[in-house]
Amino acid sequence: MNTVLQVDKDLTVYAVHELKEQLLSALGQSGTLTLDLSGVGEVDGAGVQLMLSLALESRQRDIGLYMKAPPKVLLEAFELVNICVEFRCAPEEEVAA
Repeated sequence: MNTVLQVDKDLTVYAVHELKEQLLSALGQSGTLTLDLSGVGEVDGAGVQLMLSLALESRQRDIGLYMKAPPKVLLEAFELVNICVEFRCAPEEEVAA
């Protein structure tokens, strides 16, 4: 079963704790999770760490994780810390994690 989760909060230190619980819960309810990130405007180090943690958790559980419409700022952050390979970064399309 594929679950699509709309993320409409910024991936910042102010929202990460609440988002983490929501994302882990959604991850546990599906065989594949697609994160629609079109509503994300800001990303900081805490947001990058959350996304990396979620990607690692999905691999451990053997659950497909995809990003839909990742914002440019998120892809730039991934490039900055050299983790694009973890997410197969490609702007404006669905990206597998």
